[in-house]
Amino acid sequence: MANFAKLGFIIFSCVFCSNIFADQLPKSIKKMDDCELAYEQRKMDQVVSICEKEVKKTNSTRALYILGNMYQLGINVPQNYELAGNYLQQAADRGDQEAQYLYAYLIYTKKLPNVDQRLAMLYFEQAAAQQNARAQYMLGLLHSQGLLGLDKSDKEAFDYYKKSADNGFTKAQTEVAKCYSLGLGVKENDQEAVKYLKMAVENHDLMAKYLLGIMYYQGLGVEKDLNKAKDLLGQAAKEGHRGAQQTCQEIKC
Repeated sequence: MANFAKLGFIIFSCVFCSNIFADQLPKSIKKMDDCELAYEQRKMDQVVSICEKEVKKTNSTRALYILGNMYQLGINVPQNYELAGNYLQQAADRGDQEAQYLYAYLIYTKKLPNVDQRLAMLYFEQAAAQQNARAQYMLGLLHSQGLLGLDKSDKEAFDYYKKSADNGFTKAQTEVAKCYSLGLGVKENDQEAVKYLKMAVENHDLMAKYLLGIMYYQGLGVEKDLNKAKDLLGQAAKEGHRGAQQTCQEIKC
């Protein structure tokens, strides 16, 4: 079991899950127009008509974003990625960071097959520069795997993951913990790994529960505590994590 924790980070990690983040609703802003107010109040049967009127009346950037999100999700309208992309690109080009992220994500996942994939990087970078945590996470992922023409770089990946993590994005917090534990793009530091795993566990991240349980079981970056280890691993096992289920069989969670 000496190297079990370190290996666990690699063996049981989920690097990327499809359709992540794409179902996020827009956050409130200080002054909402009728379109965003209807969206915030979940009046989904009225949102599209209200937002379309708002776009015609004021060409509202937020209305463009919301319409794009509605069409890409297919909420009270037929799912239409082409129309979603049209609305999102307009909002993105006006600087809406949520639209920049989502437009880039649709390009990256090939929901907009006629759009040059290299544009995904451009819009992810624009959103990341505005502290969009999801875009920062995606740039970390792209650098870690060397995608979209990028050279693989653990250092660049870590830097973006950490920005995203410090902006509160749970999956990035878990990735930062892995980087610290394995010394990927940063000097190995188990104490920092534990710190970020605890953040992610507070946000109910399944992988983080498993990894933090292993850290407590092995006493890596934290005082060894079998009870805490069993509690975290037991939670992860019940939620379907196979690595946790296997470990729980061995240590009788």
